[in-house]
Amino acid sequence: MGRIAAFLITVCFLKAFPAMADSVPSHSQLQRLAVVDLRVASIGYRLLTANSARCTMLMPANGLLLHSLPQYRAELRDEAVSIWTFPAAVSIEAVVPQGPAARAGIRSGDGLLEIEGQALPQSLLPGQPTTGLRDHAEELLQARPPAGPIALTIRRGDHNLTVMLASVPACRSKIEVAPGLKGAARSDGRTIQLGQAFAESIDDDGLAVAIAHELAHTILSHRKQLASLGAQGRSTRALARRFEDEADLLSLALLSDAGWDPAIAPRFMRAQGKRYDPVLPGSGKHRSAEDRARRMELYIRSGRTAFVEWLGSGAPLG
Repeated sequence: MGRIAAFLITVCFLKAFPAMADSVPSHSQLQRLAVVDLRVASIGYRLLTANSARCTMLMPANGLLLHSLPQYRAELRDEAVSIWTFPAAVSIEAVVPQGPAARAGIRSGDGLLEIEGQALPQSLLPGQPTTGLRDHAEELLQARPPAGPIALTIRRGDHNLTVMLASVPACRSKIEVAPGLKGAARSDGRTIQLGQAFAESIDDDGLAVAIAHELAHTILSHRKQLASLGAQGRSTRALARRFEDEADLLSLALLSDAGWDPAIAPRFMRAQGKRYDPVLPGSGKHRSAEDRARRMELYIRSGRTAFVEWLGSGAPLG
């Protein structure tokens, strides 16, 4: 099974997408994947925590990136051990700078042994997927309250340490870098996946725009509404276009609340963004990149008050 990096920015333990057979990175890609994992995790953490008040479903934001040795193919495990050590079956790939894990002193390469006194298994049970150990650890963390301390026992070198994570509330959304994803990004309303090639090809502002757009879909429950109509046998094409417009506009507020200038969104559309799909144009439900950029600029110029009034009204876009 392929390797998909999961970010415990706010872990949503929903296996939204099937594993991809071609998702295993080569040896040279492991180092690259570690870099892009941390970039995406840091940007996602910022967006998910800053916009928690907009979300009805929350979870603890810890700033941990977990992985387990069994999720790597056998021929990659020596390389993975040389990079991350793996003192325990589930270990810390990285920590988001200035996040709860970083403030607690947790480091990349630490092993994770216990969560709130509950020991983590050190081997897979028969029939479990290769990500099973990591998934179990994420589920335990996900079950904790959105805000409050979490006691962890970690293994560092020859010593076990107890640390306390002071988690903060964040929108419930899992974010993954998927090495085998052919497109730019996708989301089912619960999990956001970014293709590794896409994430590596754009700058941090571009990543923020892409993640904010998908997070907007989640907050507005777009995927759920489309699925309901589809189950009734009704066409969703026109509504999907409207939902893309709404996600574009809400993403401006999400970016702003997280400290970005929302003008990075139309700039991105006019430059790198127009090359990608499905987060960006290319399918019938999306407008052209230039049209999207102009509409974003119109709402930026209208000011925050006008945008919030539109968002709360439920009125169709003009």
